[in-house]
Amino acid sequence: MRSGFRSSRTEFFRGEWLDTAGLNWTPDMVVPVKPDEIEEFDPPREMNWPDFADSMIIHHSVHHYRPRIWKNIRLALYSKPNESREEFLERCHEREVWERVLQREELRDVFLRRVIELKAAMMKMVSEEKSVDTHRDRRLATVRRLFSDLAQEWDRLPLQDDEPMVRESTDDAGTDRDLHEMVESFCADLRYRFGRIQVEVRPRGEDLEPYDVPVNHSQVEIISRGFLWS
Repeated sequence: MRSGFRSSRTEFFRGEWLDTAGLNWTPDMVVPVKPDEIEEFDPPREMNWPDFADSMIIHHSVHHYRPRIWKNIRLALYSKPNESREEFLERCHEREVWERVLQREELRDVFLRRVIELKAAMMKMVSEEKSVDTHRDRRLATVRRLFSDLAQEWDRLPLQDDEPMVRESTDDAGTDRDLHEMVESFCADLRYRFGRIQVEVRPRGEDLEPYDVPVNHSQVEIISRGFLWS
């Protein structure tokens, strides 16, 4: 259930004969047998299949048979039947890309609300400054221009794993340096958080280890029985 593993397999094996119902096979008492090594014909004498033999087969399968697959526990992913390690690794990387896109979309939504709040706060701050109208109007125009530039940088933020856009610093802040610093601090925080998403997620894709799928009693079906002799 945890791994989501779905596979039907038919296995042939030979177990040593045990006359006592309370005994079970140890792993060294069971040998795999290839189907093409078996030839069917009438037994040399009459034989009866013991009732407890089915329980021995099921007990052995549940305790000693484990289909082996791959797992990435940090991504909560398990490989599919017959999926190679390389194929599973590629699927883990695709999952990482998808997770990074989702995280960046969520981050953009959060910062969009912060952009709106910051712009409103800065416009209110400048509007309430005690200065001549021309000075206040110029600073309001600076706020609008800074957020126009921010919108352009916003559009350049990569949702996929593209190279990040480097924002060139400007030295034309002049008397409005305080406004520039407020917006630049916001941009630096935005770029940092975008970069951290890739750094924090990427190492998880290659964290693979083998996983033995447990088998339950209800998952074992005996479809053929027989006596072997040579």
